[in-house]
Amino acid sequence: MKHFTLAKYHPCAQLSHLCEHLFVATVADYLYCHEQYKLLDYALNGATYGSGVIIISAKCYNKTSAELLQDLAAMKADFGEAPFYLPTSRALSQIIAEEPEVIFIGDVDTIIGELRLLDDQPWQELDSVELLPKDAHRNKKLLDLIYVTDQPAAKLRKIKLQLQFSNQSIELRILWRELVRFLNLSIGQKVCQEFGAYFADEHAKAD
Repeated sequence: MKHFTLAKYHPCAQLSHLCEHLFVATVADYLYCHEQYKLLDYALNGATYGSGVIIISAKCYNKTSAELLQDLAAMKADFGEAPFYLPTSRALSQIIAEEPEVIFIGDVDTIIGELRLLDDQPWQELDSVELLPKDAHRNKKLLDLIYVTDQPAAKLRKIKLQLQFSNQSIELRILWRELVRFLNLSIGQKVCQEFGAYFADEHAKAD
């Protein structure tokens, strides 16, 4: 099993957060197009810390996913084309859905410009990045590009997917539970990428 861990940094934490979502979505879409599925063929996770440090981790469960992710550090995020920047808009919708407070969004062209600069910045090994960079609060203009306010956000409507299985065989019910879990993950991933929805939870329940 091959494992990758990459890191980079921007002083604006929410801009880093947006870049994280964009990069993960780009890589996941690339793998999906090559018939590689989350948790079956690979695991891909992103995290952004309050300091603005992004951590991307990936695990490959087969040879194909390992070959596809061999140049993970060289991959570029897909921002989309002006004036809509659809992949960026979807990623922004995801981080808005994650936060319990309203997010302030500054000038779009400046944000896109900073995202491109951050995307061009080389990924680094985890042990070479400071999780609390010394210059984290030097440039207020950068910090104010995107930030979380103290105003509570409106609660978003949740969509629940339910599938029923009536066979009482214990063996089949175990297999069904695992199948539903992976179907749920795959559908959730695709909906998240295509529509900018936030896939908050997954579980399988046997009734």
